[in-house]
Amino acid sequence: MNGDDRMVELMEELVAWTKFAHQEALITVWRKVLVDEKHLVAYELTDGTRTQRDVAEASGLSQPTISALWQKWRRTGLARELPGGKVRHLATPSDFGMVATPKKAQQSGQKTNPGEEK
Repeated sequence: MNGDDRMVELMEELVAWTKFAHQEALITVWRKVLVDEKHLVAYELTDGTRTQRDVAEASGLSQPTISALWQKWRRTGLARELPGGKVRHLATPSDFGMVATPKKAQQSGQKTNPGEEK
């Protein structure tokens, strides 16, 4: 392993430990910010692979609302913008027990985790 590889490995470990150490604080912030279930669904779906339109359709919110939420989440550090303009959440709420049902599953009567494959 060369020096650059070791540095990357150490940085990844530092990030993992930092996330672990601050998970309680993150959950507290989520509970204050994601009080609307649709916002929780939208945040869960903001995984860097979806467009604003995709998140809006799945959450039952409008695209302008998603745009405003993404701006707010980026400003507050709950999400970050990726190359190409898509946005990714800091962490996945369902991994910490905060689960909401996406609009599509609600309409079909299913109860699924937003990040769960069907």
